[in-house]
Amino acid sequence: MEAGFEHLAVTNADEAFRALEEDSARFCALITDVRMPGETDGWDLARRARELQPLLPVIYMTGDSEGVGRSGRSQ
Repeated sequence: MEAGFEHLAVTNADEAFRALEEDSARFCALITDVRMPGETDGWDLARRARELQPLLPVIYMTGDSEGVGRSGRSQ
């Protein structure tokens, strides 16, 4: 725990959904991979998080570089 924050890492969006549904007030921010594995993805996860906590900060990212050229932009 650094700077008073605790983190929860999950392997797929389904696990993250369950954690949010159990106790959304526990979270003060969400960092999600938009191509997260599971029946749902990071986009769906963020939408649900915002339904539960409309002002929750969300950081969207992905580690999937498929289709990205040398410039770093999608082709």
